[in-house]
Amino acid sequence: MAQPRKRYKFPATIGDYVADWIESECRHGPGDVYGEHVVLTSEERAFLLDAYAIDRMTGRRLIDIGVYERPKGTRKSELGVWTALAEMRGPTRAYLEGTEKTLGPPMDPYITVLATTEGQADATAFGALRVVIAASPTLVGAFDVGMDRILMKDRPGKIELLASGKPAALDGARPTFSLAEELHLWVGPTLSEAWATNKRNLKKRLQAQPWVFSPTTAYRHGAHSVLESLHEQAGRHATSRKTLGRLLYDRRQAAEGYDLGDPVQLRAAVVEAGGDAYWRDIDGIVGEYSDPRVPESEFRRYWLGQVVAAEDAFIDPAEWRECEQAVTLEPGETITLGFDGSLSDDHTALVACRVADGAIFPLGHWVPSEGGQIDQADVDAAVQHAFDTYNVWSMFPDPPYWWDWVAKWQADFGDRVKPFNTNSKAKMSPALDAFRTAVRSRALIQPGNPTLTAHVLNAVQKDRGDYLAVAKSTPWSRDKIDMLVAATLAYVARNDAVAGGALVVKSRKAYSW
Repeated sequence: MAQPRKRYKFPATIGDYVADWIESECRHGPGDVYGEHVVLTSEERAFLLDAYAIDRMTGRRLIDIGVYERPKGTRKSELGVWTALAEMRGPTRAYLEGTEKTLGPPMDPYITVLATTEGQADATAFGALRVVIAASPTLVGAFDVGMDRILMKDRPGKIELLASGKPAALDGARPTFSLAEELHLWVGPTLSEAWATNKRNLKKRLQAQPWVFSPTTAYRHGAHSVLESLHEQAGRHATSRKTLGRLLYDRRQAAEGYDLGDPVQLRAAVVEAGGDAYWRDIDGIVGEYSDPRVPESEFRRYWLGQVVAAEDAFIDPAEWRECEQAVTLEPGETITLGFDGSLSDDHTALVACRVADGAIFPLGHWVPSEGGQIDQADVDAAVQHAFDTYNVWSMFPDPPYWWDWVAKWQADFGDRVKPFNTNSKAKMSPALDAFRTAVRSRALIQPGNPTLTAHVLNAVQKDRGDYLAVAKSTPWSRDKIDMLVAATLAYVARNDAVAGGALVVKSRKAYSW
């Protein structure tokens, strides 16, 4: 017997109504097209359709966070401004009154405009709000516009400028909508706390179905911005509109692989990155690439929308991804081990490197408990298991904090355990250089382990005179690099094993009579 079809009360989205309202009521703000009618592009409309998706039975919103990541010059800030005005007066919520479906703004809308500093917000979103209102005939008389707040005249409603660099100023706010610009600039504990505070604030008015919209440029990999954490949540490889739970992440970039030294390919990359933002000055952007004051990493982020590491990154993310293969480590295979240990702050890691092909395999990763230490007995058990399971040619452990255990492993496994002091610049510099060279030449294989990848890409190169060294991006960063250190020790131990005849011995075993 056929099941009766559901009789939905609402459409899947009201984004088309919002888009139509913007085109009807809003005008362009600062710039050469001041006061002209707004005509949204297909990409802008597509974002609004997804951002205003609703439950077809209840009419409630399905998205809490909407990220619109685009290169510079694509008027993403204006899209945020137009959306904020729609949230004040437009058809942004679906209501059911008896059997009648209606659309309208939240009751008593309260909108916060957030930025890293008051000056940054005023120079972009909040300043643009004032200009757009002044340029829009049907809106100019509806608002009382001040320097740091905008009020509706005919009914309750407020837009307020808040600096997210002062988290305490956000505490207690009850927004129905937040415009959080340039999340790639939200870096460090203070701004992370501000983001967390704002997210909590969005839970205070459930009837209003609040949400936050972030128009933003691509982030710098390794800076650990709020935007980078959101992209990781959506999936590192998200390169178009992607919805994960109640997060909408919509980004556009030029594909990797363009040779920017070729003028034809450079221009093609700029055009692709801009999408349907037809007004961009392509010639001017192309010319920006040859400006010696503009680092290539910044050009790629700002104008091509590519997530790249800064010039001080130890490993290029694209090169690391190209080393990824689906590989497994089988019992009995010949390996080397690298170990980097800590006690109560940094992490502890044990990594293997297969001698036959240079493939890296994490074998253990320990995080100290809060206020506690690493379980050293558990680490010892993992080392014992590695020696019992595989043919361990050698182990390079970093001994500080672990002198007693290294001595025990030397007693257990003899001269296969060779302490390697990573604090020795003369030893660690060539080891890091060998690891990075192996990545660049694709001589190293990595299995795509997320913790290993994070630790490798967290590291930045530090100037130590003639020596190569790595460190965390900032002293206060909670993102660790310990598994990179262990992997480096495992890889140089593998090189030492090859030089010592490990591959020759394996060959003789395989072909002896």
